[in-house]
Amino acid sequence: MLSVAFRNNEPAKVKIRAEFRRIGLKQNANEVWFVPGLGEFATLQEWKDYQNDRDQLSIAIVRKPTLLKTGKGNFIIPPLNPNTVIGYVIGDHKGITQIITKTGDTVYAPSQNLKLI
Repeated sequence: MLSVAFRNNEPAKVKIRAEFRRIGLKQNANEVWFVPGLGEFATLQEWKDYQNDRDQLSIAIVRKPTLLKTGKGNFIIPPLNPNTVIGYVIGDHKGITQIITKTGDTVYAPSQNLKLI
């Protein structure tokens, strides 16, 4: 932002950088400003755990007509229409999302057919 908006105004860039530092922002090696402690992960496993937790309990909504499968392997007919809320995501493995419905039943759906919010 500074290099574009204040391209020809070095004194303004100096003042803005000083204000950023005053309010606690830091710069990384690429000179990108960030809030220390926010969104930092010490290990790759921490990042993977965060991604997994973030997806847990997301609400699954059907994007296109989709047949759900029960835990016993049976399909639930008829297919769900687009924009139907299924329930909460409780797992995802190899392109299949595990969902718990509002009635407490566990169902499975192709991940590519869902949007998560």
